[in-house]
Amino acid sequence: MPVSLDFPASPDAPDIESAPGRLVSEDGLAWLVLDDPGKKVNVLSARFVRWFGEQLEALEAAPPAGLILISGKPDSFVAGADLTELAALEN
Repeated sequence: MPVSLDFPASPDAPDIESAPGRLVSEDGLAWLVLDDPGKKVNVLSARFVRWFGEQLEALEAAPPAGLILISGKPDSFVAGADLTELAALEN
């Protein structure tokens, strides 16, 4: 059964609309919600991998008691690699 989470965006989060997810801390837990706006599914693009690395660095600097990694998409977690980016690399 899909879980719907509605976390408020952090006011100091840079360019939240274009981020492929959000990091929210609540009660000592960190919630890393993968939810690329405007996309039907989350994909492993270069942009996503960069953003994910930045989130892991933030978590390493201030480790939470626990980390919950979830998808904000109702039907999938991550579909896989961004095939458009992969095709562009071959050309």
